[in-house]
Amino acid sequence: MNKLGALMVFVVGCSDGGGGGGGADAPSGSDAPGGSDAPRPTKTGLVFIQSYTAEQPPGTMIRGGSASASFSTAACPSETHGDCQVSSCSQTPAPVSAGTITITGAALPLSLVPTAAKTYPASNSTTQAYFTGGATVMFAAAGGDVPAFTLSLATPTRPTITAPAEPPSASPSLMVTRANPFAVSWTGGSGRVQVWLLGGGGSGPTVKCLFPASAGSGAVPASALAMLPVGQGSFAMAAISEAEITIGDYGVTAQGYYNAVWPDGSIVSGPTMVQ
Repeated sequence: MNKLGALMVFVVGCSDGGGGGGGADAPSGSDAPGGSDAPRPTKTGLVFIQSYTAEQPPGTMIRGGSASASFSTAACPSETHGDCQVSSCSQTPAPVSAGTITITGAALPLSLVPTAAKTYPASNSTTQAYFTGGATVMFAAAGGDVPAFTLSLATPTRPTITAPAEPPSASPSLMVTRANPFAVSWTGGSGRVQVWLLGGGGSGPTVKCLFPASAGSGAVPASALAMLPVGQGSFAMAAISEAEITIGDYGVTAQGYYNAVWPDGSIVSGPTMVQ
């Protein structure tokens, strides 16, 4: 099954705002920046680096990465269901800028430059993995609407998903039954393993769950799955590492995202059928 063309679309869904449900984005942190007793900032930011090294059958190695950033004066509303966050945005929060962001410590130097609209075009590669896990990456923002900051992140290592089974090429949709917990197991990886499920049409609710990589398994509760609409959606799984900082009245999260692979080495992402 050729998943490379859809990969970047799935990853973008993992980085939709800092510190809430890699979110993509952090799209997956549960602790408020500044400590669990600190009030959670209402303004959010995410700086994000992703890497993949996988096999695209019949035996062709693929590797690449992406880096992006987003900042806004509001976060999408979310609900907590065990280890999962369910979020949905009826309107996209207005973007703000942290100025040019330089990224060092990755496989090559990277720079994210905001547009006049204060959005950050992603830096993408389909030939170079941005990290292989274990490296320390540094993000340095020059400052703008968001004050200048620096934030370092230890990148995660890649997990292999052993359950559920990889869907066959002839029927590539991963089946998700809302009435039952969705169980996932894996080997390897570091940090936390993220399971990401997006509602139908790319506009529905997003379910993002984080489990300790050392646990080797986790389950998305039925209460979270019940928030997804019936029909086709999408999914991705990855190892996630995060670092957080409060700067001014912004909570900023740095996230490292290493795509998981199936036992045959192909990337764990694709369509779902929710029933």
